[in-house]
Amino acid sequence: MVYLKNSVTSGAADGVFAFGAAGDTAIVGDWDGDGYDTLGVGRPEGVAQRFYLTNSNIRPGVAGSFLFGNAGDTPVSGDWNNDRFTTVGVKRGNYWYLTNSNIRPTASSSFQFGNAGDRPLTGRWDRGTGTSVGVAR
Repeated sequence: MVYLKNSVTSGAADGVFAFGAAGDTAIVGDWDGDGYDTLGVGRPEGVAQRFYLTNSNIRPGVAGSFLFGNAGDTPVSGDWNNDRFTTVGVKRGNYWYLTNSNIRPTASSSFQFGNAGDRPLTGRWDRGTGTSVGVAR
């Protein structure tokens, strides 16, 4: 179950819905460039990571599904190229693989950062263009 709050206040959730399955890793982004963040999940499937994205927080249904990365990867999301569309990526050990397309995803960039056991973080840290990566150790 997903519980969303439209303000930074106490109280009940403004939106509650089911999306994904137990064991999925939730990610968030503006997948269609409409200015609204919606939910996505990464799920190990065989030897790969399958992503499921939705474009609605009111009537969430799968708007897109595709494979990217390996089953043991940690899913991440961001607007890596500052085009107003969020796309996915994965962290594998201390390697990052990011794509600029959720339609035919292939690694647009890959690099090493952090340590294998670090938790991935993504955000706009310096008002630069696009989303950058970070880690929590």
